[in-house]
Amino acid sequence: MTSGHRRRDGATEGLLINVGGTDPRLLFGNGSMLCDMALYARQMDTIGELYALPIAEPSGSPEAASGTVAFSGTATSSGTMARWIAGELVAISYAIGDTAATLATRFAAAVNAGYVKFNKTLLFPVTTAVATATVTLTARHGGAIGNVLRIDTGLEAGFADPAGITVTHGAALTGGTGDVDLTAALALLGSTPAEWIASPFATTTQLNAARAFLGDTGAGRWAPLQQLHGHYSTVKDDTLANLTSFGNGRNDRHTTIVGVHNAPHPPWCWAAAVNGALGFSKNLGRPLSEAVEIARPLQTIVLSGLRGPKLETDRWSVPDRQSVDFH
Repeated sequence: MTSGHRRRDGATEGLLINVGGTDPRLLFGNGSMLCDMALYARQMDTIGELYALPIAEPSGSPEAASGTVAFSGTATSSGTMARWIAGELVAISYAIGDTAATLATRFAAAVNAGYVKFNKTLLFPVTTAVATATVTLTARHGGAIGNVLRIDTGLEAGFADPAGITVTHGAALTGGTGDVDLTAALALLGSTPAEWIASPFATTTQLNAARAFLGDTGAGRWAPLQQLHGHYSTVKDDTLANLTSFGNGRNDRHTTIVGVHNAPHPPWCWAAAVNGALGFSKNLGRPLSEAVEIARPLQTIVLSGLRGPKLETDRWSVPDRQSVDFH
């Protein structure tokens, strides 16, 4: 099961959806968190049942994260420049004499056009607005979760910024505020079984909510009088030191937190891919015939469609992985 945000024209919040073979763009809105999650989960688990739980954005007045891509100067060369937004390529051509305003308009149009992945044309998780030579990118969903949306350079060879043009932007969107109430979100499941629960929400408060929901006592899903079971999978993007420190404060056997650093794709894509791999390979409590790779170590499974961090120093070495795993 995937849990995340829909677009406002997508499925009703709080209503558990059997995705089946339906196009998630139609169910949750193209460019939404849940649309991405359904696609990544299905890519990793092509045969299992897939459900999705649309949950509300943070209560109150959550701010959507935003960032700018500013162009200045006039091009004195021809070619193709590129940026990667949330891990996906945005490429535009340029020619001698192109102004900054021309390139800003062209860049925004390329973002709005989307990209092709998993044999589908998908929209980016941001909207655009152009003012002269500056493109403002705004996360489609409100909340602090939007602050993870990265703007990367140099993930592939063959592109170059125009001579005579300066392109300025931050590494990620900023300014998103508000966190999802995961206690209320998970309560929407009632007594419906959910073996593998994917979610990008990984603050301490949210993880505590997942721990209580899946607890071994009282109303927890692993309690003797409940026996609904389940496992919560999420992702946290931070430095090795911070992840190690964070892990030292947790010991939840019903939660898996995947640690990454400067990963181009947002955590909901990672969480869904990991969850799909878990469901396909392990299939909690099902017959061995349905857990097709139950003996295969998870670290040997490739998560299709995701990019690793740009810098080798941001990719965990074996000692780094051991440190994160043991903590």
